[in-house]
Amino acid sequence: MTNHQKGLLCEYFIMCFLRCKGYFVIAHRFCSPFGEIDIVAQKKRTLNIIEVKYRKSLQEGLDALDRKKLVRLRKSASCFLKKFPCYTSYDLEFHGIIQRPWAFPFHVPHVLGEHKRNL
Repeated sequence: MTNHQKGLLCEYFIMCFLRCKGYFVIAHRFCSPFGEIDIVAQKKRTLNIIEVKYRKSLQEGLDALDRKKLVRLRKSASCFLKKFPCYTSYDLEFHGIIQRPWAFPFHVPHVLGEHKRNL
């Protein structure tokens, strides 16, 4: 299995994980000129932009959520809101979820260190 296939399988697993936690998945692999959002999910009146990382260790996963990636994620979220303006009134949160082999997903809420109403 290639790394790309492992990543896709991981994203599907994480979508099931999120559904069990009460999230409604709106989009998977949303593409923008700035990059891709792995998962867009709604919980109550909050739109959650979720970056999924499959790594061998938790530290590798945390290191992969670097500032450059998160800036692209924010710009991609802005494109998502322009394409789907019905979500502009929702609160917006950015999350990271790190999946390691044979481990429970590690959820990093507010990965940008903030909770924003809008971009």
